[in-house]
Amino acid sequence: MENKNLTLARQAKQTKDTESAKKYYELVREEDPSNGEANFFYLYYAIYEGKNGEICTRTLRLHNGLENSFKQIAASNDSVDEKIAVLSDVLDFFIPLTWELNRYMNTLFVGTGSNRTRVLSNADINAVSSKGIESLYKAGDWILQYFGDTNATSKLAIACWKEAIILNRKWYAYKLAQTPEAYSEKIKKYEPDYVMPEKAGCIQFGDKR
Repeated sequence: MENKNLTLARQAKQTKDTESAKKYYELVREEDPSNGEANFFYLYYAIYEGKNGEICTRTLRLHNGLENSFKQIAASNDSVDEKIAVLSDVLDFFIPLTWELNRYMNTLFVGTGSNRTRVLSNADINAVSSKGIESLYKAGDWILQYFGDTNATSKLAIACWKEAIILNRKWYAYKLAQTPEAYSEKIKKYEPDYVMPEKAGCIQFGDKR
């Protein structure tokens, strides 16, 4: 049976009506607390809602709930194709998030002239960025763990790992448990010709990809 609120949430997401999308995903969560799609997108849309100073906390909440969202999507009664479609949709929003948030967080200032100061601390910006890289590595692992290792799921996992490696090689100061070298080897199991990007100068994420 079609879930009306889920349909409305997806339509709002498609038209970039973020306020309505969050509202309808919240209703889906109330009806079905185990809906992984709704749980992810509700937290995703909440990131930019409220005070800018809370972005770090709200983003980390999304990252910390990611594995559970994956598990819930995998455990749903949807067909395999439907699960992969939902997972792909989630990743279309999640994969670019670290870049987008860093750019956004780096543009937030208050005051003018000599009184101009950044809204968010470097510690907050670094926490969001490092957690983003870590979550991308883990997302690829979770995809294979909860959805199985198939042609479709491996492509999604590789997309997460490649993005994490690109970020990690551009901002290599982060000491993560995951390493680009280890995940490069994981990718090579599927793509033997894969070459890990060269380490780049430690760029400012706020510049460009």
